[in-house]
Amino acid sequence: MRFFLAGIMQGSHTAALVHDQDYRLRIKGLLEAHFPGADVYDPRADHANSIEYDETMLDEGLEYDSSLFPMGKNDPRGPFFLDSRGGAILEVPPMPVRVGRLFWSLASGISLRLFPWALYRALLRHRAKRTGYVHVYLHPWEFSARPRNRSGLAIEKRAYYNLGRRGAYAKLRRLVGEIAFASIAENMESIRKKATETRGFDEITYYRVPKAGLFGLLSGGIGALSHSARR
Repeated sequence: MRFFLAGIMQGSHTAALVHDQDYRLRIKGLLEAHFPGADVYDPRADHANSIEYDETMLDEGLEYDSSLFPMGKNDPRGPFFLDSRGGAILEVPPMPVRVGRLFWSLASGISLRLFPWALYRALLRHRAKRTGYVHVYLHPWEFSARPRNRSGLAIEKRAYYNLGRRGAYAKLRRLVGEIAFASIAENMESIRKKATETRGFDEITYYRVPKAGLFGLLSGGIGALSHSARR
């Protein structure tokens, strides 16, 4: 049996900071005690400084990344190779779409929560025709019944955390019911075939997903429930 220790890394930090991760040792110990012989992988143990990774990703043994959100008019919208000190790492963007001057990630949980199901499904299908897969990353709190209204939280943050959560679980059930999901790692070869160009960090205009660092990609994309799927 295999376990991947996901969990909170940066949480609400917007700077290059992570929360205390000692809980990982306790969880790993409990899993190994209750499931003798289990393979428990903790990305934090092998990549403690991954939040600072840049062009050195290939040197760190990583084969793919999904934390860059291309924003330039001529930037790739599908998978591409990212130059990493003479080598190349497969970059799998979180399904960015451009509407006028606005860039939006269809992969994010906020898209699932805000868009009516018919529109969300149609947009995913449209993007999948170009990329060949559907890429989604979701957060556990997006399906919790507990409101995130902590004191001191800005109004826009409260809106982001709470809008559309009431119907999110029903949409998730429909999503996994219609699409056969698997990890990016399991679909590496098919995704790699669709990457037709190589770009350097200085050749694209991008936003780096702060909640991802490079931890989430090891589980198959961004976050604990991130997946890539082929239609």
